[in-house]
Amino acid sequence: MKDLKDIQIEIKKELGGVSLNHLLNYLEEEIGSIVVLNYSGCLGINFKYCGKYFDQDFILLNENKHCNNIFDQYEGFQRNLYDAIQIIKNINNK
Repeated sequence: MKDLKDIQIEIKKELGGVSLNHLLNYLEEEIGSIVVLNYSGCLGINFKYCGKYFDQDFILLNENKHCNNIFDQYEGFQRNLYDAIQIIKNINNK
């Protein structure tokens, strides 16, 4: 299993940053069709791309009411995002 720090480095490199805006802009540019649902302090981000289904909640604020970024999300979110990015990169680079 790949180390979380290595995953974070690759996510930041591919997205050009770690904010929610970086993530949404990347997904819009690369796959064009995502569903974002806003509910109770979270954004539900859903997309299906070449057999990979991504359905994760992005928690917007931490307990101090500061904005979260990708690295503030739980480890499973980051690992699933990394897997989805790898699929998107591999398909788009062929």
